[in-house]
Amino acid sequence: MTICIAAICEVENSPQIVFTADRLISAGIQFEHGVSKIMNLTDNCWLMCASNDSLKSDIIINNVREKLLTNKPKIKEIAEIFSKECQKLMNDERETEVLAKFGLNYETFIKKSKELSQDLIRLLGTSLDNYTSNFETEFLILGLEPSAVIYVINQDGEYKPYDRLGFACIGSGSTLAFPEMTKYSYTPTLGLYAALIRVYQAKKVAQRVSGVGEYTDLLVLCLPEGTQKPVAWIVNPEIMSILDEGLSNIQRDELNNYGVIIKNIIEKLEELKKHEDIVKPIKDKMKKEKPSN
Repeated sequence: MTICIAAICEVENSPQIVFTADRLISAGIQFEHGVSKIMNLTDNCWLMCASNDSLKSDIIINNVREKLLTNKPKIKEIAEIFSKECQKLMNDERETEVLAKFGLNYETFIKKSKELSQDLIRLLGTSLDNYTSNFETEFLILGLEPSAVIYVINQDGEYKPYDRLGFACIGSGSTLAFPEMTKYSYTPTLGLYAALIRVYQAKKVAQRVSGVGEYTDLLVLCLPEGTQKPVAWIVNPEIMSILDEGLSNIQRDELNNYGVIIKNIIEKLEELKKHEDIVKPIKDKMKKEKPSN
């Protein structure tokens, strides 16, 4: 589907958020889109979406945008609006796929419940309870209030805050991006430039997963000193080239270290072969301790 990552940093000084996404779109087919998946919702809130049907996700996003025109809610309230819109879309889908086949909707189903047979009511009730949609989506919203805030909402309307963890990953690429972010115990107290490296590397690792595009949008959300309105600045190509080169060097050094470890193992084995009086008792002891079947 995609990869979207957001990570809080500099939380003890001036909280900032590093966030990134690819541009691969799923809409019947998969293709690299020319428009970024990162969207601005309000003055202090940004959105990223992972979906196996971008057209359905767009319905939810457009409905949320309409509600944001009339007020300026906090980011938690925006998460709740997304939650309600997701639940509404899923309920509409259940209504269409289950009740509409019998010429019913939720309202008429309740009104006519006394007229319908108990067998049909049980059948429809079970079908509604067990209905499973093929639609999968996750919304990642982030912002500064001025504290850094991250929420993830799924297609069923479940939403969770990720401020304490310090980062969140959504999309098919999260299976690799999440463990990469936790590789060195990520913490929101991390400095901006260290966070940039970690987030960018996690995105690049996620590209090994089918459905994750190669194009990378990388941004930093910050609150300039003396201002009240957060600003998202785009990491320019020159900085991303430095990141690419640095990550290539890390990979090269890692492979070189494998060679060093292998060399040390071989040298130690050769050394042990010269001391059969040491190796033989160990072998004998292992034979004695070998469990019997």
